[in-house]
Amino acid sequence: MKQRYLMPSILLAVLVGVSALGGMMWPEIYALETFNWKLQAQAQDLVNLTIIAPGLIISAIVTNKKSMKGFLVWLGMLIAIIYSGLIYAFSVHFGLLFPVYVAILGISLYLLMYAIYQTKFWSLVGLRKVKRSEKMTSWLLVVTGVLFYLLWGMDVIKNLLQGTIPTSITEAGLVVNPVYVIDMAGYLPAMIIVGLMLIVRSKLGYLMAGPMLVSAVIMSINIATIFGVFSLNGITGQLPMLVVFVIVGLFQMGVSGYYLSSFETNWLKFRTDNP
Repeated sequence: MKQRYLMPSILLAVLVGVSALGGMMWPEIYALETFNWKLQAQAQDLVNLTIIAPGLIISAIVTNKKSMKGFLVWLGMLIAIIYSGLIYAFSVHFGLLFPVYVAILGISLYLLMYAIYQTKFWSLVGLRKVKRSEKMTSWLLVVTGVLFYLLWGMDVIKNLLQGTIPTSITEAGLVVNPVYVIDMAGYLPAMIIVGLMLIVRSKLGYLMAGPMLVSAVIMSINIATIFGVFSLNGITGQLPMLVVFVIVGLFQMGVSGYYLSSFETNWLKFRTDNP
């Protein structure tokens, strides 16, 4: 793997760090947000600063040393950045960091598409060692996607039938819940599709299952962090959900590690379209 991924990753990580530090240390950034939405944004900032930004750089460096596992983790980090980038760009009031949010979203989106385009999927098949991990990974992706789709869908339908607005929207002071939009329109269907593709042993499924799991781990960490920040700021009843998502995140982490271990450490046979 050449440094064509490393330098953009460093730039992206710097922008993510700037965004996170600005949100955590500059009160004006979230001055127009509700208390609830401000806490959620700062919880995401904390995860971005401590996990995503350093994780992106580390995985890019490991990828640059021709590690297949590092490459899959790096792709997962990009998916997580795109997810949060959409929320920042569309759901935080216009301010000084808006250009940073747009830059983060644009760079991460095109970097992900470029990396997938460059990859020859057929070369991944020869790198597999453990088939048992494929079944566990595929069903975890499918079940997780279906369960969250049902959870969000039931909340949407219930409020539509009652003529009310979900509390997740009113408490955050938003027009719509961006998580519902991103999840139901893109992220959860992608998770289910990738899981099904892995079940039928599609080459694209082999490539994207690991990154989707890595991004799912990041999402669980995000949610757990939000509940933790809520609890620290006097919002009661958050600890049970905090414990639930810590357990879910640990389980996802274990499965993702098991799946990634089925790939060779070095991808000597792995090639891209432009050597």
